Amino acid sequence: MQPIDSEAQSGARAGQAGSSLALLPRTPEQFGVICGLPTSLTYLATDFARDLMQRAHGSCEMIGLNDLSPATQDKLNQVYGPTLALAEVANGDVVNLVASSRFRVLVIEQGYTEACQSFMSLRKSSELDTARAMAFAQIGRHALAELPAAVLIRAQLNSQARHLVHEIADSLNIPPAVVGSMIEERDLHRQLIEVLVQHFPSDADEVSSDPGALLQDLGAFYGLPSSPPPTHWRLPLAAMIEAPPPHLPLSGAIDLLGPARQLICGPYLYIPRGRWKLIARLSYKGTGSGDTLEFDLTADNEVKATSRHLLFENASMELSSEFEIIDPFHPFEFRTFLSAGSIGGSIIIEAVELRALN
Repeated sequence: MQPIDSEAQSGARAGQAGSSLALLPRTPEQFGVICGLPTSLTYLATDFARDLMQRAHGSCEMIGLNDLSPATQDKLNQVYGPTLALAEVANGDVVNLVASSRFRVLVIEQGYTEACQSFMSLRKSSELDTARAMAFAQIGRHALAELPAAVLIRAQLNSQARHLVHEIADSLNIPPAVVGSMIEERDLHRQLIEVLVQHFPSDADEVSSDPGALLQDLGAFYGLPSSPPPTHWRLPLAAMIEAPPPHLPLSGAIDLLGPARQLICGPYLYIPRGRWKLIARLSYKGTGSGDTLEFDLTADNEVKATSRHLLFENASMELSSEFEIIDPFHPFEFRTFLSAGSIGGSIIIEAVELRALN
C-alpha cells in the first residue's frame, strides 16, 4: 500500500486545550482527577473518593471532565472549593489540559475485558458497540496514566474494599482518622466485589459470565496502564463490518457480483500512538475478468495509505503498509472497495495484523 505524507496535517492538532488552563482551580491539594473506564468499579471508586474529600474538607463538588465543551468550561469556571473531576472517556483536549496542570490524577486499573462486561451489564449495549466505546475510553485512560502526577489505583475485587479506600486516601492526602471513620461507618471490611454488587446489582451477572472471544482478543491487546505497550495484534475479524446494509459483522466470503461499491469497513477501534505496520492477507476465488479491488487505511482522521490490485484467477495476495499514529483519539479503519461492476467471484479476508515498529 502507498503511504500518504501527513506531516502537513499533523501540526494543527497540537495544544488545543492550552488556552483553557486558566479555567482550572488554583488549589491543587483540593482538586483531583479520577480516571477510569466507564464502569461500575470506576463509579464506586469515585464515590469513595468524594466521600473522603467531603469528610476531610467539609464539601466536595463533582464535575465530568471528558471534553472541553462550553458546558464543561462553564462548570470549571465555577469551581473554587474541593472538587473531584471524573474522566471516564477523556478526549485529547482533556489529556492536554491535565498534563499542563499540577493536579493529582488517580487512575483506576481495570482490565479491558472485565470493563467491557461491566459496561454491557450497565448499558445493555452490544458486544461490538461496547468494544469500540471502551477502546476509545482506554486511550484516554492510558494517556492520563502516563502523566508524572498520575497514581495507579489497583482495585482487587477479591480483596477487602478498605484496601481500595486506603489507596485513594493516600493519593488525596486524607488524614488516617477520616479514613478509619469512613471504613467503619460503611462496613468496608467486606470484599470489594460484595460492595460493588450492593451498589450495582447488574454486576452480579458480569461476575458469573464468560467473555466472548472478541473481548478476550481485544483485552489481550489493550492490557492495563501498567502493562508493557502492545507490539503485535492479530485483529479479530468479527470486528470488521460488511459495508452494504445491514452492515453485518464480517463472517466469511464476500460476493463480488454487482456494481462498484464499498465491500468492507471497520473495525473503528483505537490504537496507541506510535509507528505501526499493517499486514493484510486475502484470497480471491473467481476467473478475474478484469475485477479490481482498492484498499485504504485511515487513522488520525486522514487516509494514511492506498493501493489498487487487479485480480487474477484464484489468487492470494498480501498487503502491507507502515504508518504513524499521531492522534490516537481517532479510530483506525481498513477499507476494501470494488472498483467497477463484477460478474462474479468472491474474496475472503484471511487475516489483518498490526505490528509495532517502535
